[in-house]
Amino acid sequence: MDPLDPFDTTPAPPTMESRLGALLNSMHSAVLEIDANGRLVHANLAARKILPDLPPTPAPAEWASEFAQSCTFYDIHGAPMAAGEGPLFNCLRTEEPQRDWQFTIEFYNGQRLHLLGTAEPLHGSDGRFSGVVCSYQDITELINLQKALKEQLDETRNAAQELRLTHGELSRAHN
Repeated sequence: MDPLDPFDTTPAPPTMESRLGALLNSMHSAVLEIDANGRLVHANLAARKILPDLPPTPAPAEWASEFAQSCTFYDIHGAPMAAGEGPLFNCLRTEEPQRDWQFTIEFYNGQRLHLLGTAEPLHGSDGRFSGVVCSYQDITELINLQKALKEQLDETRNAAQELRLTHGELSRAHN
């Protein structure tokens, strides 16, 4: 783009904001940004897809308690946990990065969503804490596959045990 040529049709380069918006919306990971007061600043398209009850942004700090009323949270071991115990709000409280939090959200329609979340604190140009960005990977399919494989393994072990018992009984009957 030549600023001195009024007939130049070369498009201007994208702004950093445009690039970041396109990057966030092209990701398969759900990304949420909250400010230091807990207000929801941004939710990318993937976040809106897997968490359809998220409010429009920007949303006041009450969004989290309203969202938590529509579901139940469980830790990696299946024990109930408070909505504020996940990576997003732990990072907000501690201002420390939170890595690889695995947890489950069960919605009141019975759907279960297994997530792996990582949160990073944000700091302004003055160095002060200004919020959190958290990304979530939907690992529901992986968890379901692990459960199915475990069930198959258990069935195979049970069948092998039955074969050993049957073989032992046949051997004793033959002798």
